[in-house]
This record gives sequence, structure tokens and C-alpha cells, in this order.
Amino acid sequence: MTGATGFIGRSLLARLRRDGHHVCAWVRNVQRAKELLGSEAQLIPAAGGMQALQDAIAPCKGVIHLAGEPILGERWTDARRKALVESRVGLTHQLVEAMSGMPSTSSRAFVCASATGVYGDRGDECLSEESKAGNDFLAQLCQDWEKEARRVSSHGIRSVQVRIGIVLGQGGGVLDRILPLFRAGLGGWIRNGKQYWPWIHLNDLIELFVTALTDERYEGPIHGTSPNPVTNRTWTQALGKVLRRPIVLPLPAVTLKMALGEGATVLLRSQRVLPVKAQALGFQFQYPSLDVALAHILDISSVHIQSIPSQQDTSQENHPKSSYLKKHPPSYLLNTSCRLNKKVEEAYHFFSTPDNLGFLTPSKFHFHIQETHTVMGQGTEIHYRLRLGPIPLRWRTKIEIWQPGRCFVDSQQQGPYSCWWHEHYFDTEGGLTVMKDKIYYAPPFGWLGRIIHWLLIAPALREIFSYRAHMIQLRFGVSHKS
Repeated sequence: MTGATGFIGRSLLARLRRDGHHVCAWVRNVQRAKELLGSEAQLIPAAGGMQALQDAIAPCKGVIHLAGEPILGERWTDARRKALVESRVGLTHQLVEAMSGMPSTSSRAFVCASATGVYGDRGDECLSEESKAGNDFLAQLCQDWEKEARRVSSHGIRSVQVRIGIVLGQGGGVLDRILPLFRAGLGGWIRNGKQYWPWIHLNDLIELFVTALTDERYEGPIHGTSPNPVTNRTWTQALGKVLRRPIVLPLPAVTLKMALGEGATVLLRSQRVLPVKAQALGFQFQYPSLDVALAHILDISSVHIQSIPSQQDTSQENHPKSSYLKKHPPSYLLNTSCRLNKKVEEAYHFFSTPDNLGFLTPSKFHFHIQETHTVMGQGTEIHYRLRLGPIPLRWRTKIEIWQPGRCFVDSQQQGPYSCWWHEHYFDTEGGLTVMKDKIYYAPPFGWLGRIIHWLLIAPALREIFSYRAHMIQLRFGVSHKS
């Protein structure tokens, strides 16, 4: 798998692991990949060259190719365009060459990402996989990309090209970039808002990739888009409704280009793309409606945060008996829980492995463990760092309680909080493992800390634990439940 550390790749890795697949990830930066993927993938350094790539592919039943330089965010200089081509067409060529040297077998599949950019700007024309391609830079890039991917067919390898639209999900993508604007009440449709956006919920795209990997009926180009494309104006109004924010003025194209670079042309074009092939093959979309998709993605109701009365007004029942909490009184309590379709022992091992903390954290927080431990237990200390926006944070936590298969508790010894006491509980209910998190915490700086909590800390914690629930659902197959 390439692109495993990206927005789509991390979620797809979690879903593949749920099915018991052993996943090899071909990565450029091994250390960064370990921080983002934890213990979930075997890392293959790209620096190893063609031989290392062939050795990694040899035992695999399939190859998923997601890697590519981001379209959004930078000006398309000549150097940037060259990087966009090389990271897609050039890397695909390398993979095809590596697979071409393997013995032919019908059980192998090559599922390669592509994009709906292959069509260019098409107004309100309904586009199927058989529609004519466009002729601009992105359209030509996609055509060359797919052409290279199809070459493996001559070696007995099934080739699928998933033409991906605008992916909506937690932890990245377009939503991650534009949500701050909309939450501030400054969001609006682009230009006249009449251009069609071929969107798709991340979970549906993940299931499409898994199906394309395992179902031999899938071959050639296939649309990774919702069956209900909407205009940009409709999309914008739906997002404003879910966020309960007014949508008053249109967003000038120049503003969008300032925020997203020349890649913003992706959002300015109209592409009424329909997943004709996927639906003909019986693929079922879990989130075909935009309103339902956005409501699901932005739902933070499963993460409960409540204030704890001051120490002089509280009883011992408000928080557990602990010398740490007596010395560091908490101000808030965070509660969340989920049900996992795994045995308690396996779940406990996964969540008590420090390397997996990064896998369950949005990449924008830049989670990094500075010291790792092969054996965990009471008294073990973990040193790590992360970022809250532009603010770098260093933490040192200590395992206070360690009861394998039942619970473990960690507390902050050094870091940004005045108090941080995190309890992880594991139990069995109806054949499922129930995992509960309880975090007693307090920001520093007294009343000023409470303002910071309202503005920054509480939203960040809700985002982190909502993303964690998303990854747990993909990894273990059971939806989040409070």
C-alpha cells in the first residue's frame, strides 16, 4: 500500500486490519509513518529501491496505490506541476514495473487512485465511467495516471482505477480546511454556486476500495463518488445548516485560491459525476445523502465534557480517590465509550500499546512519542509531544494503575495541564468489549484557563476523541456508542 499515511490511507489501513489483512506500507519517511500508523503496518522504506519494493509485493494478494502530492494548497509552478506528475504517473510506473516481474496470477489486484478531474469542467452534464475525458492539465494528468495503471493487465493482474471526488471525513480533506471559515460564520458558496461537486463520505470510499480489492468483477475505471452529487450552493447551505451558521454572501474565487492555491480549480469546476458502475455491481452506499453524511462527520455528541464543582463544594464521589487528584484537583470530566467486536485481551493490547496513540490521533496534531517501551506496566513513563495549532506541547505521563484485561490509568507528570488523569476501562457486554474513557483534567491559569478551555481545549478534545471513535469503528467494526 502506498499513501498509507494520508487522509484516506490511514482510514483504509484501519479497515483492512479489521478484516485481518497484513498490510505492508511503502513509505518515504519511516519515523513519521510509525508515528501515524503505529503498529498497524509493516513499513517498507522507499529508499530501499526496486528490489525492496519487489520483495514487499511478492507475497501480497493486492496493491493499493494512493500516493500523490496534494493538489490543494500550493501554486502550480512548473516545478509543482512536475511534482504532481511524477508522484502519480512516475510512482505508478515504478509499481507496475515491480509487479510486472512477479509470476502472473488472477488473484492479484492493483487498485489505483485516480480523480474525477479526468473530466474537466462539464457543467450539468451527467458523467458516467464511459464519458469523454477533458483536455486541461488535471484531466491529462489523470489520463496518463490511469493509462500507466492499466499496463499491469497485460501481466494477468486485475487493474482498477478509482476516480475519487471530493472526500468528506474526519481528520483531513477539504472539510478540515474550510470548517474554521464556516464556523466563524464566514462561509459561502463559490461564484454563483451552480457548479456540481462530486462528493463522497470517507467511509463509503473506504468500503469501495475494500470491495474493489476483493471483488473480481471490479475492473477498469470506477467512480468513487456519491450517487447524489449536488451544486456548490446546495452543499454550502447543507454545511451551514449542520453547523447552525448563517450562509449570507458568496465566497469570491480569488479568496478560495488564496486559501487553497491553484488547486482550488478543483472546487471551481462543475462535475456531475454518477457512480454508475459501482451501483450496477450492487455497491451499497451507507451515506448517499449529503445532509446525513455531514451530520455524521460533524457529530461530537458522543464526547461528553462536564464541569466539576470546586474542591470545597465537592464530595469524594465526584472523582476517584487518588493522591494525584487530591494534589491536582480537576476542573472537568470527559466521558466517552465504544463497543468493539473484539475480545477484551486483544482490545486491551491494542489500546495499551503507546505506538497506537498516534494512529488514533488526527495527523494535524503532529503526535510524536519520544521514548518507546516494549514492556508496559505500573510506573512506566511515556514521553511525547504534539501541537495544538501553532503551539508545541511536551507531555510526560506515568502509568498509575495497570490491570491487564481490565483497566489502566495514566496521569500527567509534566505538560500543559494542571491535572490530567485518564482512566481506560474494559469490560464484556453481550459478546462485545465495552471500552470506557474517563478523563479528569484542569487547564492552567485559573479563570483565564477556563476561557482557553472554552475556546481551544474543549473543541480540540472533542475533535481528537471523535476522530478516535471514527478510527475505532473502522478498525473494529462496531459503531461508537455513548
